[in-house]
Amino acid sequence: MKGAVVKRGKVYRFNFIMLPQKNRLKTDGDFKKVFSDGRTLEGNLIKIRFLKNFKKYSRFGFIISNTFESKAASRNLIKRRLRAVVYFLLKNTKPGFDIIIWPKAALKKSTYQSILDNFKNILINNDILFI
Repeated sequence: MKGAVVKRGKVYRFNFIMLPQKNRLKTDGDFKKVFSDGRTLEGNLIKIRFLKNFKKYSRFGFIISNTFESKAASRNLIKRRLRAVVYFLLKNTKPGFDIIIWPKAALKKSTYQSILDNFKNILINNDILFI
């Protein structure tokens, strides 16, 4: 996997991860559609809201507000970790979903591996991820 180091079955440190353009939720209308019609799921560290999009690929969006973390550097770190998790699971995600991800307070002190496990469990339990 590009940008990751795997040791003893665990994934560590991504250098730089970019989601492909087609896999990003970009417009305000995309976000509003998911929020108005989508289903919400929660784990210990993150919440997701998802909606079927009937496309041949899934798209992801991230919301990290100023009220969650006031410092931009901390918000950016959280976004990078969430993007890395999505990038890692992108090939195993079933096509045809718009997914919005936003963190819970417990995520601030979590490791990359715990975020990955939490997100993976949410997707597997709701049949969005191939096992």
